[in-house]
Amino acid sequence: MGTSLNKKLTGVFAWSSMGLMETLVQLAEMQPGQRGIVTQFSGNDGQQLRLMEMGLLPGTEVRFVRKAPLGDPLEVEVRGFHLSLRLVEASRIGITLM
Repeated sequence: MGTSLNKKLTGVFAWSSMGLMETLVQLAEMQPGQRGIVTQFSGNDGQQLRLMEMGLLPGTEVRFVRKAPLGDPLEVEVRGFHLSLRLVEASRIGITLM
């Protein structure tokens, strides 16, 4: 039951290991100062591999720092360094808010 429900609610909620509902958002939807854990990627291509090589691995904590004045790119803090991502790239990364 948990697996099928999780698939239906992808993008809104996810089941934690303790069975509690947690909010799942795209990295592009986060606000400055929010923190979360990388939980999923959409797509399966070279761009996803590149994001993972930059440290955005499942289970990694990220902090949303800021958006550029026109909303693109975004700046996040990952593993102690600052990373700028295009809005398109950030929208492919699922985050569980902390």
